[in-house]
Amino acid sequence: MDVSVMQVFKKRCRELYVAHHIDNGFSPDPAARRDLITRIVVQAWNEVPAKTIQRGFIRAGIVPSGPRESNGRFRVAKQAQ
Repeated sequence: MDVSVMQVFKKRCRELYVAHHIDNGFSPDPAARRDLITRIVVQAWNEVPAKTIQRGFIRAGIVPSGPRESNGRFRVAKQAQ
């Protein structure tokens, strides 16, 4: 799981970081650097395709199994009251 997802994530972080610094210099302000890294991490994570995450779980052998509804969701027994 880690390899498949993190490879895509880290590659995108590097691309965004380099692209930013091509157009903008390096800030001497630590708060501005933290803000930049935070924005890069959020954007890169949001750009990791859902299929990449799904394939990561499958490759890791973490595949949910059990009874499902017709829409593909897991069937969950109702709790007794």
